[in-house]
Amino acid sequence: MSTNGGVHQLDHEVDTTESPSFETAPKVTRPTWTRWTVGGSAFLTLFAVWGNFYVFGIVLLPFLCEFNAGRAVTSGVSSSGLLLLALFAPVATLIVERYRASVSMYGGVVMCFLGNVLASFSPNITVLYLTYGVVLGIGSSLSYTAVLVDLPLYYPVNQRSRAIAFCE
Repeated sequence: MSTNGGVHQLDHEVDTTESPSFETAPKVTRPTWTRWTVGGSAFLTLFAVWGNFYVFGIVLLPFLCEFNAGRAVTSGVSSSGLLLLALFAPVATLIVERYRASVSMYGGVVMCFLGNVLASFSPNITVLYLTYGVVLGIGSSLSYTAVLVDLPLYYPVNQRSRAIAFCE
C-alpha cells in the first residue's frame, strides 16, 4: 500500500464486481395483475397451511374422546407436524432450487390434501401421527418454502417486505 498525499492507495487492482445486492438487482417488470394473482394465491396457501395447525385446538377435544389417549400424546400430533414443517425446510429449499417453486407448491398441496383426508380415517393415534403429523407437516413445509422463495421475485425491492407481510 502506498500513500499519495495522505491518501492510501492499493498497489494492485481491486475487483469491484461483487455479487448483486438489492440495490443493483434488476427491476421487476411484471404486470400488476400478475403480482396480485401470485400474492393472492400465496395468501390462500399460507392461510391453509397455518389453518391446518391452528385449528387443532378446536379438534383436540374430539380427538381425545375418539382415541382415548392422554392430552399430551394427542397434542403431540400437531406439534410433530409443526416440527416437521421446520425441520424439512432445508430439504424443501433444495427442491425449490433444483426444480421450480411450482413443483414444490403442487407437491406440498397434494401432500396436505392427502394428510387431511387420511387423518379423517385414522383408526388410532399412531396413524394420526403419521397422517396429520408427518404427511401434513412435510406438505406444509413444501408449500410454505415455495411461497417464501417465489413471492419476492414478483415484486420490486421496495414492496417485497410488504408483500410477504400481507401473505403471512
